[in-house]
Amino acid sequence: MSLYREARQGRRWVLAALGVGLVVGLLAGFACGRASSDSSPSLERAIADLRSRSGTASDALELLSIEYPQAVRDGRVVAATEYSAVERDLATARSTIADIRLELELLAPTDAESVAERLEGLAALVRRRAAAATVIREAQAATEALRRATRAS
Repeated sequence: MSLYREARQGRRWVLAALGVGLVVGLLAGFACGRASSDSSPSLERAIADLRSRSGTASDALELLSIEYPQAVRDGRVVAATEYSAVERDLATARSTIADIRLELELLAPTDAESVAERLEGLAALVRRRAAAATVIREAQAATEALRRATRAS
């Protein structure tokens, strides 16, 4: 009879060890999964962040469109304060696009190039004190190119 009892007790030890190993493995897997999910952003989260950051440039271009007609008439600056604000808005848009340019190029290379070109053209128009309608049209085109670039996914 003692042989029968020893065999049963051996099976219990094996089953207990397997159970403990399974629980430890599950806990380790859960901990690793939680740690990695918070540290590496998903593509969806990265695109949402890019869209949020691009909003700064869009907002600056919108302000520029409002302030420029108040600042420039007939090729002359008529409101220096407004013109300074236009230059700041343009600098903000350009700086923001420079900061996110790599992400834009990865997401939508053609649209990213279009945004950069539009901003350069807009800067030239502002320096030349072009007609307000032309500056507004270029600012809107830059904003639209930025929207296309951040919607490509």
